[in-house]
Amino acid sequence: MPRLPLLPEAICEPREVVDAMRARRGGTLRPIDRLILHSPSVAAGWTAHADAALGQTIVPVRLRELATVATSVLMAHDYEVRTHEPAFLAAGGTPEQFTALADVEAARHRDDLFDETERATLGLAIEMSRDIDVSDQTFARIADALPDSRSLVELITIIATYHMTNRVQRALDFC
Repeated sequence: MPRLPLLPEAICEPREVVDAMRARRGGTLRPIDRLILHSPSVAAGWTAHADAALGQTIVPVRLRELATVATSVLMAHDYEVRTHEPAFLAAGGTPEQFTALADVEAARHRDDLFDETERATLGLAIEMSRDIDVSDQTFARIADALPDSRSLVELITIIATYHMTNRVQRALDFC
């Protein structure tokens, strides 16, 4: 049970914020939306950030979902792991890869399941989640694996976005 009550699903004010959230979610509000709407300004910023960091990125969907699942596993947030499993699989991830992500540390060494870019992404997620600081070696590895600096900034931001998402959800005892 969340620590704050979910606002009604039919909430329509503040209109601009709620409409933007619904547009991003295909016309509906998810329960987390109904929690963060307790602060309309946070909800507006959250939606704008999520749209930019997740919806307008050039990072391939499969790599985005790999980073999201790995980050959520590392943060022990099963809700986001379960929520993103269908998207990971729909983007071309395999059930074997998804299962391997239960141990991200071991998965980053599985060249039979993950290519170099994916393994570099897992290493980045591990360091950003556990150490916060990213080593020069890990940074160089992911920079070499990605096509350009835009992809690099976006991938780092995707991982950081799920740090924020997971922490807010955990603090609100959501899921």
